[in-house]
Amino acid sequence: MNHVNEPQPAKIEKLRSLQELSKGFSFKKEQDTAYFSKNNPDHNSNRFVFNAQTAEIETMPTIRLVHCINSNSTSDGYQSFVVEPKDQSTGISVVRMKRDDSKNLHCHIDILPFNSLGDIAEPENDSKILGINTDTSKVVLKMDIEISQSDTDEPMYTVHDVDVNSLEDFESAHEIIELKRVLEFQAAKLIAHYILEVYHIVHDGYQNNTISLVSEDDLLQVPTDQLNELLSANIAAGSIALGSVYQSLAHSTGILFENAVDNQNQQNSLTQAAANQGVMQIYNIDTMADAVGIARMLGMG
Repeated sequence: MNHVNEPQPAKIEKLRSLQELSKGFSFKKEQDTAYFSKNNPDHNSNRFVFNAQTAEIETMPTIRLVHCINSNSTSDGYQSFVVEPKDQSTGISVVRMKRDDSKNLHCHIDILPFNSLGDIAEPENDSKILGINTDTSKVVLKMDIEISQSDTDEPMYTVHDVDVNSLEDFESAHEIIELKRVLEFQAAKLIAHYILEVYHIVHDGYQNNTISLVSEDDLLQVPTDQLNELLSANIAAGSIALGSVYQSLAHSTGILFENAVDNQNQQNSLTQAAANQGVMQIYNIDTMADAVGIARMLGMG
């Protein structure tokens, strides 16, 4: 059940593009006062949060550029963002992206369904931007996706790893396998669809020719439309991943997630999956019945 040797088309026809998606967001940059450093006040001018407001639905997911300081070697060379479905919510995602010398784009996602940003934040770490340490969380789910071009220039994606074993105390073996299948076959394709356009941003004329997507010092110098798309792609990836986990947990741990899902009577098609998982209602894909319950769980409605 691993796509590592089975590249799949990354583009989903008839699904809203990242450019269309980002046009539905308005990003407001604010000083990240909740995570200012007391010991290193000079760093505070570099700490900011982007609040994404949608005109369609009253929700404000937040996204921050962060510095990962854990022992996970996958952090090396990655641009890291924390996605919160709502400010100070329980349940966050850490999205890390980088491109390599062969111009493939890698996306690594950590999903922390039981943690808030405050649980992993280390504002006094000696870094300009907010430091986080996912090692302090007992439940971290992980997935790795790679975007590349085929010999015929068709955009493809592969899933190198999906690790959901940290949920073994909450889910049965069968449910863990099912969650892994959902993340690997459904969520990964949706994530790849949106991350694909970041691939084009960095390969088709983006001002920075280095391996990193954009340095922390240069983030605000990125043209507004490209910055919005970069932030939107992270929100999409983090929300799809987190929503997939919540949907699975809603089935097996009803006491913890009561009223999380009002309608779970049918398996939705791939293109509808994003709309039916938690904060994915911000994307306004047509079929949204199941999203209402999870949004209520996250405190959005």
